[in-house]
Amino acid sequence: MEESIRFIRSHDDIPPDDGETSASPRQPPAPTHRRTIPTIITLTIFALIIGTIITVTIIRQHHQLDNYNNHLRRRHNKRPKCEQSASVIHTVCAVTQHPESCFADVSSVITGDIIDPMMIFNITLHLAVKEVVNTSLMSKTLVMKVNDLYTGLMFRECVSLFDDAVSRLSRAVEMVNGDGKVADLVTWISVAMRDLETCVEGLDERGSMVGDEVKVRVKRSSVYLSNSLAILANMEGLLERQ
Repeated sequence: MEESIRFIRSHDDIPPDDGETSASPRQPPAPTHRRTIPTIITLTIFALIIGTIITVTIIRQHHQLDNYNNHLRRRHNKRPKCEQSASVIHTVCAVTQHPESCFADVSSVITGDIIDPMMIFNITLHLAVKEVVNTSLMSKTLVMKVNDLYTGLMFRECVSLFDDAVSRLSRAVEMVNGDGKVADLVTWISVAMRDLETCVEGLDERGSMVGDEVKVRVKRSSVYLSNSLAILANMEGLLERQ
């Protein structure tokens, strides 16, 4: 009996053979190394993208800063010239009877940075010539719309006076470009102004509403001519201030 028990115990102590061992399921190894490689690749790509975005942003901000600094430098370099031009225009227009309109008209035409009193005089004179020519053309158109005989005659007289004024002012421009004397310039401009005034006086006598349009243009021309005469009369003193 004891031998049987020993046999059973000894039989229980015998390890299982290879067949029994292979039959029992094994746990597969954890795939840690398989998950690690894709994670590293993903993080690397993400880091490259973030780095690229940061680099592009820094470069763009740097260019914007350079452009802004260049803009400030251009404004700084240009400001003294603009201020100097404005100062000259103010000084010259101050001798006229219409300094504000003189400054506005000349400033709208000036394109360069270097100006002088003679240049401003030329501008006012050319503005006057242009305005008188336009007034003459408008008067020729209005003549066709006038039904009253006497008003029509007055308009025709104005057209003739405007043509004379244009001729005299053109002569003044030629003298400025040549070696004309100041006294001769004053004469031609003054006579042209008198032509305009004669037209306005005739229109006032007739009291025509159509004539009001002409009088507005004549007044503007007279302002230009008045500015030209005032600048010309003070030219010597203005040149000494330069």
